[in-house]
Amino acid sequence: MNKKHFLVTDFLCGLCALCGKAFLLIFLSVASAQAHDAALADQVAQQLRALPVVRASFTQSKNIAVLKRPVVSTGRFVFSREHGIAWELLQPLRITYLLQAAGVTEIAADGRVRRQSGREAQGMYQVGKILNALWSGQTTVLDPLFNTDMQGRLEQWSLKLSPKSAPLSDFLARVSVTGAGARIERVQVTEASGDVLTIVFQASAEPVSLSLTPQELQLFATSP
Repeated sequence: MNKKHFLVTDFLCGLCALCGKAFLLIFLSVASAQAHDAALADQVAQQLRALPVVRASFTQSKNIAVLKRPVVSTGRFVFSREHGIAWELLQPLRITYLLQAAGVTEIAADGRVRRQSGREAQGMYQVGKILNALWSGQTTVLDPLFNTDMQGRLEQWSLKLSPKSAPLSDFLARVSVTGAGARIERVQVTEASGDVLTIVFQASAEPVSLSLTPQELQLFATSP
């Protein structure tokens, strides 16, 4: 065996060792990042679980491909871990949606009640399911439906959700959520069509109450 052969062999051995170390470092880095993400998800969930009722106002805008300007509306909502979400649009139209496990109920300004159906209801239902899971601190219920990626720190975190398969992926491309501690600040929903819904939450100026008011209980009881 000549000297050249020894040099080539030593080079290959060294390269293999280097690749092995690099792979190990990458594996450890990925494992560390995954552990950090899991710990962060647990911390955020604990913060959110401490609030059985959440109230806030919001501004939502929807960019629709066929329109030059986004459709903007404002309103307020109340979340109850027991009853779901009452999503009340105030401007430009007054209408309320109950986003619950059983589906989506629409309450018009004149009090007419109807159960939503079709593609629009599916989108609203899935967004409601995501928000209910987040505010309940039960994000693991989303795991069968979405690939999840949580990053940041407790003081400023972000969560990215992408559907794993149809039929969810037929109308949802991805969902991005940002927040701070127990506060969800912004939700962006990108539909498969390319339309984008962005919701920005403003903290309620009302005193914090951990139970529903009689009016809120009556509103949730409207659902058929």
